[in-house]
Amino acid sequence: MLKRRLLTGSVSFLAFLSLSVGVVVAAPSFGSGVVISSKGDILTAAHVVENCRTISVKAPGDGARKADLIANDKQNDLALIRSRTPTPTYAILRAGNPPKPGENVIVIGYPLAGLLSSDPITTTGVLSAVSGLQDDVRYYQLTAPVQPGNSGGPLLDGSGHVIGLVAAKLDFRIAAVTGALPENANFAVKSEMIRLFLASHGISMQEAVSVREQAAAAIVSAARSFTTQIICDGPPNRTVVKSAPTAKAANRQSSDHTNIKDSIDPNWLKH
Repeated sequence: MLKRRLLTGSVSFLAFLSLSVGVVVAAPSFGSGVVISSKGDILTAAHVVENCRTISVKAPGDGARKADLIANDKQNDLALIRSRTPTPTYAILRAGNPPKPGENVIVIGYPLAGLLSSDPITTTGVLSAVSGLQDDVRYYQLTAPVQPGNSGGPLLDGSGHVIGLVAAKLDFRIAAVTGALPENANFAVKSEMIRLFLASHGISMQEAVSVREQAAAAIVSAARSFTTQIICDGPPNRTVVKSAPTAKAANRQSSDHTNIKDSIDPNWLKH
């Protein structure tokens, strides 16, 4: 029997084989997070840690470490967890002028766990817009590609400072309305929302003004030390039983978690 970690909401090749014979498969889910203090505070997306029985965090070269949920804001898709092992390196939040459309951005995280590299994976792009779906002012839109598992990871500017937290991308179902598949339509919660969320719980990030752009390789090298993988073990005895999905159905499934955020209607955001 094939042993398989099922990517919740996405289907890897081995999981596809297991499901095709109706095997009962345990379903941990995965996301990304960003360390924001030396105390081990880690910011992530609320949907990444929703309904977790236990939460673990894993950084490059380290084993999984237990973490506790400290605060949760489902409405704005933000959550704070705390590693039981403090981390000396942490991210810096951008201060001063907010980002503008056209600025270079970097996404780093752990997409498609169990299928792609177990190291942090980087994508680059530009800030497309300073509002999200249906002019939602809580979000930025960006062209840097994101995949299942990127949610909760940092969105960095050209100085390596955090300007947002990866949250979602447009679902393929929008093609039924527009007649075209969505491209480069990805979204991140703005740093302003992060600042308000943390302040409401008596926590702050170190901040700095972005003055000079750095080489992307230098930014990524530093970001690897404060970007973590989030592993969510669900409720006791949570299992998944499915028959073999068709190729079309498999292509529709892509999420960090089993549920797609339904706070925006039409429901075109995919996490």
